[in-house]
Amino acid sequence: MGYKRLSNYLLTDANQMHKKLVILLSFILLLSGCEKFVAFNFHFPKDYDYFYCFIPDKYAQWTKDTSINFSYDDLSLVKLHPWNKQEKIGQVNYGQGTIDYSFYCWGSDTVSFFIFDKETVEKHRWEDIVRDYMVLQRYDFSKEDLLQLKCQIPYPPTAEMSTMHMYPPYRDVVRAK
Repeated sequence: MGYKRLSNYLLTDANQMHKKLVILLSFILLLSGCEKFVAFNFHFPKDYDYFYCFIPDKYAQWTKDTSINFSYDDLSLVKLHPWNKQEKIGQVNYGQGTIDYSFYCWGSDTVSFFIFDKETVEKHRWEDIVRDYMVLQRYDFSKEDLLQLKCQIPYPPTAEMSTMHMYPPYRDVVRAK
């Protein structure tokens, strides 16, 4: 009788340990998934298929500099996919983290995203693009700007972005339409 009782106790205790272990592992997995995944979604008119962009490296210090002080090799070619009848979307994945952490790593309160037309980049020498500042659009985002946009970055800029810093300025982009 003593052996049977001990055996039942050990089995019950093992089942309890198994349940506790499953709960502990689930909690650890839940905690490791708490960090957000940062992705910048670029929305373009439906007649675009690709564009080039420059977003500073995740861990690089960034200075408030609106000049093209990066190389052609630093550009990302982004393919656009149908989103709805009027626009396409392309995504630049930035990995795990948050917008707060990205700005902390950049060491700046403003970061510039450069957007270039695919044909411009492929038909002109990089030196000419830099010299003539052939930027389709440059957004100078604050952390608040990106949070307000929820990392949804439209081109051309929308009325919601009218007070944000950019080049060409919002008023010029609206006039050109």
